[in-house]
Amino acid sequence: MRESNGKWYVRFVVDGVEYSQPTGLEATERNKKKVQQMEAAARQLVREGKANLLRLAAIPFSEAAVQFLNWAEGEYSGDSRKTYLRIRSSFSYAQLFFGKAIVSAITTGHIDDFKSARRKMNIKEVSLRHDLHNLSIFWQYAVRKNWARENIIRSVSIPSGRDAVRMNVLSPEQERLYFANCKWMDRAAQFIPSPDQNGYRDLYDFMRLMIQQGTRPEELIELRKEDVDLTSVRVSIQSGKTEAARTPTAAYR
Repeated sequence: MRESNGKWYVRFVVDGVEYSQPTGLEATERNKKKVQQMEAAARQLVREGKANLLRLAAIPFSEAAVQFLNWAEGEYSGDSRKTYLRIRSSFSYAQLFFGKAIVSAITTGHIDDFKSARRKMNIKEVSLRHDLHNLSIFWQYAVRKNWARENIIRSVSIPSGRDAVRMNVLSPEQERLYFANCKWMDRAAQFIPSPDQNGYRDLYDFMRLMIQQGTRPEELIELRKEDVDLTSVRVSIQSGKTEAARTPTAAYR
């Protein structure tokens, strides 16, 4: 039981899900017993699977997003830190778009408007896909917090993974131009004092290895000394996104 603006409210948790409900009763000692009876009745509804009869907790999206991001930072820590950072990046615009709108009042139509607004910003479909997936995680959290009845993102069309690809395949001309510039800058560095005279040569080798092996930049950046076997000329990718990526590959000499 809690008092707010002179009225009694009840709040309880069943199976890890929080429920809250205004009673409409004045916050007096005389009404305490009635409030306890109302709380018991509401709890019974939950146990009987009739939680939808309870009133949802009204909370602005901006406030809910702060709580959600605090939860996500703890939930996606350590090796999952990148997931949290992607969620935080997605919510930088979502918080502006939905603002003080009550979470339970946001509809699939509003999500469609969000998609339209994002596309007008000329973002790639893969970015929109990530935004919607992260909003889906938020709405799952909102259901558990009794802010929403259901995850409305399930009823929204999401760009397919096949279409939402962030990829730029270099043409032969672009490859030649890149490597030619690396060689030119490498030669120029011999006459210009620099703390890292091998920087441009490293860029040349890095790109050559990435093209020949089909790796992502971060997979090579995160390589450790023990991942490289010069005897058998093999490189083991330990941090790839997919299982297929995390396998030894033959390296070019």
